[in-house]
Amino acid sequence: MTSFRKLADDLGMTVSQIRTSLTKLNQTGEIDTIKSKRFTKIILLNYENYQADIIASGSLIKHENNNKVFLQMALKDVGWQEILCMHNKITVGQMKFMLERFTKHIESADDRKPNFKEYKNHFTNWLRYQNIKEHEVKNQDMYQFQWNGQALLTGTKEQYERAKKTYDVDGFDFKLIKITKR
Repeated sequence: MTSFRKLADDLGMTVSQIRTSLTKLNQTGEIDTIKSKRFTKIILLNYENYQADIIASGSLIKHENNNKVFLQMALKDVGWQEILCMHNKITVGQMKFMLERFTKHIESADDRKPNFKEYKNHFTNWLRYQNIKEHEVKNQDMYQFQWNGQALLTGTKEQYERAKKTYDVDGFDFKLIKITKR
């Protein structure tokens, strides 16, 4: 039993932030609330998911770090990969590269996901805030090239190949200037 004002004071938030947070937790099925004039009763649903397992001897077993297992499951879930790539306008290769970076990220933060659904949801949200091209370019050789009437261009091998296919014809004098190894 608590009140929005008490929670706001305890957590250093505003009453409206508490109200919004509880509404979202209620919508995601993590809590249930029963309101009265003065107090709100907050019921934690799926309580067992937030507890360590206790075996018969009474000792605690910490939840295993399943992030690597979830990574392997995500790499095998082709349907989910296709949808994710389509929505984020990235290739499967880029998605796999970012999935591995994400797994390293949550492992370094010691963030253990309780189930595969949470792992995928967190990755999807994390992916929105990543500059995929920036990470990808850091690991690729850079090509400098140009053709008549065009300033010197720098790009990845893929960009170079695309330009070469289009402009390496008579009259354009297309040429590769140099390749920078990364």
